[in-house]
Amino acid sequence: MRSLLLVVVLLCLLVTPGHAQQPQTPPVEKPPVIAPAVVPTTDDIPAVDPLKTPLAVNVAIRGAVQGDLVVIAPVGQLLELSLTGDGAAESGPVFWTYSESIPDKSERDAGHWVGLTFPPEVAGKAYLVQAAVNGPEGKPPLVALRWLVVAGVAPQLPPDKPVDPAPTPVKPTPVEPKLTTVTAATYVYEKDDTAPPAAVRSALNKLNREHKIEATEFEQNTFDGDEQIPDQYKAALTAAKEAGLPALVVLADSTVLRIVKSPTTEQQVLEAVK
Repeated sequence: MRSLLLVVVLLCLLVTPGHAQQPQTPPVEKPPVIAPAVVPTTDDIPAVDPLKTPLAVNVAIRGAVQGDLVVIAPVGQLLELSLTGDGAAESGPVFWTYSESIPDKSERDAGHWVGLTFPPEVAGKAYLVQAAVNGPEGKPPLVALRWLVVAGVAPQLPPDKPVDPAPTPVKPTPVEPKLTTVTAATYVYEKDDTAPPAAVRSALNKLNREHKIEATEFEQNTFDGDEQIPDQYKAALTAAKEAGLPALVVLADSTVLRIVKSPTTEQQVLEAVK
């Protein structure tokens, strides 16, 4: 009788809920996302593996595993991410974080597979991907990192729209430079009203000798053998009459450069031809 009572007591203790042993899943600590201070380029992205863990983020595009630390992600292509390395399969759930939000992503198998697709709007941006799993008992989580840089795609023309040929450049019509070098200076006067001042005559002589400028006096009623105004004085006479006699007319061939009304000093003449 005593033996039977002892057996019953032992059975009751075994089935009491307070004594049942349940397996415990250790909590996973999610480490902070490591974001780049400056958006990197493919030329200057450093190797990032601060914890030297045995794990790595595996990236495949159309089934082809990408070996570079910096993965160039084509716009619109599916990137398949997974965690590889010693113990990756037995590490429990994988927690994925990103330096920036990625709108088109999906996960399955407790985070052991991740699919990412980048739209054209993010072309040129860089993303740091971080995968974290439980570490050994009493150790911090294990972390693996991988850079993704989205490659830009140039806009494509519709197939039925031909590319317009580049327009033929139009050659500008050459413009002949205007002659501005003084070639002549003529003092035009009317003999009944005035005569060239002595200082003006001295200046005209100096222009002939020192500056090789054809400097002359011309009385408006002077004609050649055919009773015509000499050709070399026609432009000067016309300009002087419009300005009012007497006047000094400075020319570049037949082009009037400037007119000095009623000069009286040598300085006025010499300044006019500069």
